[in-house]
Amino acid sequence: MADEDPDLDLARQGNREAFGRLVQKYQRRVYSAALHILGNHSDADDATQEAFVRAYRGLPTFDGRADFFTWLYRITINTALNALRSDKRGSALTQKSNAEAQHVGGRPEALGQVVSSPAQQVQQTGEVARVLA
Repeated sequence: MADEDPDLDLARQGNREAFGRLVQKYQRRVYSAALHILGNHSDADDATQEAFVRAYRGLPTFDGRADFFTWLYRITINTALNALRSDKRGSALTQKSNAEAQHVGGRPEALGQVVSSPAQQVQQTGEVARVLA
């Protein structure tokens, strides 16, 4: 086994406090990796939290052939890349919606969308993108 961290052994047995200590130990490194990929703090926070949730759920599959951080880092990278892909899909939907609005005279109302402000339009487009993703 590559890691001989007692907290890792306890966490693999279901001890949440031990996993919490692992989170404290690796949180900065995980956050830094997510921030490097995503480029903003809010998304990096979300990806960091999601990576730790996935790691906790996946602990039974961790076989110890690699260091725990190597395994956790890979989960983090995959989580951040998935978030990035999801954002790009949302961006593509926004572009398509804008193109359709231009096609019908540039008025969102013509597409059945009554939007009172640009901020609400962006929020609604993001919600639709999440539902469709």
